[in-house]
Amino acid sequence: MIDVSNLDDETVCFTLAGLYLHHWANLEQSVNEALGNALDLNYMQMVAITANVNFINKLRILQSAVSLTITRDADRKRLHAILDSIHDPYRDRNLIAHSQFGPLPNNRGITFFKDGAKKAVRLTEVYWSIDDCCSRIETLISKAEEVKQVSLALEQHKRRLAKGLASIFAASPMPYGAKKLLDDHQ
Repeated sequence: MIDVSNLDDETVCFTLAGLYLHHWANLEQSVNEALGNALDLNYMQMVAITANVNFINKLRILQSAVSLTITRDADRKRLHAILDSIHDPYRDRNLIAHSQFGPLPNNRGITFFKDGAKKAVRLTEVYWSIDDCCSRIETLISKAEEVKQVSLALEQHKRRLAKGLASIFAASPMPYGAKKLLDDHQ
């Protein structure tokens, strides 16, 4: 993390917000790549698909891929827990992306001015200290690494399955198409 101790309150606030969004983008890219790998998409297909799917649905698709691919119950539960744990940082991301924010005197960090208008109209201040921001950023970094582990587990399982199927079919050749026609005429 960078040292913000010599920065003025406004620069601290906007630096922390920028760092948070940068690390959120890294986490979302990890989710996008895991989704692309799970669906066997090439890079440009992954970009096209993930650009048109909201974040929560990306997580749901990955959850489904885990359910369909991972056979050991303990492994499946562990991977589901990793994906479920991203919902809290997603709420934080929505706060920082959709709320007015800025510095307040004597509050080094970020103060959000959150509005709500469901049953009642209200304005709320939410304060993240420098330590709160750093903790949230570290969480994003670790979640990105955990998503990479989900992707790796899915890919390893697919490769083991493909290798097993290849050995089954190699043991008993089943010619088809042109190979079958040539074998039948020999």
